[in-house]
Amino acid sequence: MIGKITRGSNVGNLIVYLYGPGRGSVHENPHVVAGFRPPSELEPLTEGGAPNLRPLISLLRQPLTALSVKPIDQPVWQCSLRAAPEDPWLSDEQWGEIARETLRRVGIIRDADRSGCRWIAIRHADDHVHIVAALAREDGRTPRLWNDRLKVREACSAAEESHGLRRTAPADRTANRRATRAEDEKSARQGRKEPPRQTLRRAATTAATGAASPEEFFAHLDEAGVLVGKRHSTRNPSEVTGYKIGLPGDTTKDGQQIWFSGGRLAPELSLPKLLQRWSDPALPANPSTSPRAARTPHEREVVCRAASQAVMQAAHRFQWSSSPQVRSDIAAATTGVLHTVAHTTGNPRLTDIADLYARAGREPTDESRHSAPTPAA
Repeated sequence: MIGKITRGSNVGNLIVYLYGPGRGSVHENPHVVAGFRPPSELEPLTEGGAPNLRPLISLLRQPLTALSVKPIDQPVWQCSLRAAPEDPWLSDEQWGEIARETLRRVGIIRDADRSGCRWIAIRHADDHVHIVAALAREDGRTPRLWNDRLKVREACSAAEESHGLRRTAPADRTANRRATRAEDEKSARQGRKEPPRQTLRRAATTAATGAASPEEFFAHLDEAGVLVGKRHSTRNPSEVTGYKIGLPGDTTKDGQQIWFSGGRLAPELSLPKLLQRWSDPALPANPSTSPRAARTPHEREVVCRAASQAVMQAAHRFQWSSSPQVRSDIAAATTGVLHTVAHTTGNPRLTDIADLYARAGREPTDESRHSAPTPAA
């Protein structure tokens, strides 16, 4: 299950959108499945073939206008929770409980709290709901939100376990940064198989694995048709201190090239991290001196055999190392080996495996530091 949070200031516009046809007329039978009151008391009545949304909007606005303290910036909290296509169908009651538990974890509501925030959960499709909460308590105070995105991720993990849903990445902050909805929609319009950030992440990982210096790294990116921008030191203009990459044709509405820094694509792709890897002889060797695709069965066999040996050596070194940094570097370099093999053999399954293995090269964040209860202010 995936949760996505947005913030706004106009609860009326949001409710109108959620009860409307949506983008591409995808909203079907929108209705309240849970809220600060029973759904039957919150569901808008139909007048003239359309729902009368004014009473519901008024109920959600009232605490915001009655605040006795300075209001929170963007006081309308919205969270969409989406299940995977292969997940079992969930009833309105199940979705309602998932929404309620999500708000408990975030700290917007608490059990037996009659003065809490007003909220609703709207369902207009089988696979997802939208939670809308006004960040103003009925006693005139505001809730204290802290790390709500991480807590929503934890709520999604709990829902996956309790309802038998497909497991997604844990809340340890090691997963690749996901493309935004706008990036996904733009890629679909342009006929791309995936958003540019994913293509660039793989290209940079493959190029880094086939290189032993910044010069070789940038040369491999150029061979792969990737645009490269280098950042030079202000004190020593000949020294490269960072880089950014982009895909030809991936531009803004104004025609400006869209760039991604290495560290923005993945932590291990920042230039300082790459320089550290290239200077460490203990890391697994690249199975190919060039990241080009293998053209013959013999070439593919050679690459796979070399990669297998490199991964086995890395596993041995990983097992006997007690340094978190060394283990992280070994895992990151091994990820590069897998990406190189996926590229040279053209095997899409290996590409997926390499993407998943990339998380092993990143040190998890201690969730306990980010999951403290969130009391009301």
